[in-house]
Amino acid sequence: MTHSTPKFARSARPTLLNAAVTAVFFLTLVMALYELDGQRYHSAKTVIVRENFDDIFNLPDTLRNYTHDAYYGAPDGREGALKSLRKEVAALLSGPTSIYRVTLTGPNGNLVFDEEQ
Repeated sequence: MTHSTPKFARSARPTLLNAAVTAVFFLTLVMALYELDGQRYHSAKTVIVRENFDDIFNLPDTLRNYTHDAYYGAPDGREGALKSLRKEVAALLSGPTSIYRVTLTGPNGNLVFDEEQ
């Protein structure tokens, strides 16, 4: 008596093998492209964003005023400036911008506030 494998099993094995090899190939390709982007273009994109920040992100002028007053203003006016700054940042984060987080650190490196959408 001979043992034979079902026709489905004989025809499914090459198909599954081809699908697995193709999936591994595309996964490797995507990972290689991601790594290439990280090595070559990430630093260039960072420089572009830092140099053209004001052109890319159209921020209200009052943010700079409130930030300056919150840092260097009179001690009795800092809380009011910080409160106004928080309102402006909340409006900025909820608006149609690509900014999703604002972290403000003081001149000496301490965290003033960290708002996130």
